[in-house]
Amino acid sequence: MNLPMHILLLDDDPDLCSIVIDQLQINNEFIVSHFSTIKDAIQNIVPSQIDLVIVNAVILQPETNKFIDFLRKDQKHRPVILLQKNSDNSEETHSANFQYIIKTPFRISTLIKSITKCINNFEEGDDSEISIGPYLFIPKRKVMLNDSIEIRLTDKETAMISYLYFSDPEVVCRDELLHAIWGYNPDVNTHTLETHVYRLRQKIEQNPSKAEIIVTEEKGYRLNA
Repeated sequence: MNLPMHILLLDDDPDLCSIVIDQLQINNEFIVSHFSTIKDAIQNIVPSQIDLVIVNAVILQPETNKFIDFLRKDQKHRPVILLQKNSDNSEETHSANFQYIIKTPFRISTLIKSITKCINNFEEGDDSEISIGPYLFIPKRKVMLNDSIEIRLTDKETAMISYLYFSDPEVVCRDELLHAIWGYNPDVNTHTLETHVYRLRQKIEQNPSKAEIIVTEEKGYRLNA
C-alpha cells in the first residue's frame, strides 16, 4: 500500500485553503499541512517530510531566498507549484525559477491536474520523457524524439516547451512567456519570442504555417500535448 503524499500548502486565504485541503484529502491520496506564512512553515515542518509544495506568490515574495534555502536543506528535489495572480509579474518571483505556475483564480480540477503532472514528471527523474504530439520530449537532453528522428533543441526552446506544458491555464500570454524565459530584460520584446516560436515550429511542426503543436491563440500560445 502506497503512503499518501505529503503536501505543504502556503497561502493566507482561509476559504481557498479549506476547499483545497478538503478536495485533496477526500480520497486519502494526500496529506496537507497548511501554514499562512513562510516563517510558520519553517518553524514547524521538517523538509524531508514534504513531497510537494503549493505556495502563493504574495506570501513568498518577501522571503523567497529563505524559502528556497529551507527546501534545499535535505538535498531532496521536490516540485513546487506557484499560485500567482494574472496581474503579478514580479521579477523576484520569476528569479526563483519555479517551473510549475498556476494563475489565480483557478479551478480545483486545474490544481489537481497540475499536481498529477508534477508527480509524474518527478517520479521519472532527470531523464523524464513527456509525450507531446508525435514526440517524446526529454528536457534534460534537450531533444524531441519521433521514431528514429532526433530533434535537438536550444536552451530557450527547451524552456519554452517545458513552461507551456506545465502552465495552467493552457493558454499562456506572450508577456508571461517572455518574462518566464528571458526574465525582465529591456533588450528583449515580444518580437524576440515570436522569432523563437517561429524557429521552433520549423523544427517540430509537420506544417509550420498550420501549427498543431504550438498553437497561436488570441491571448498567446497553447501547447497541444
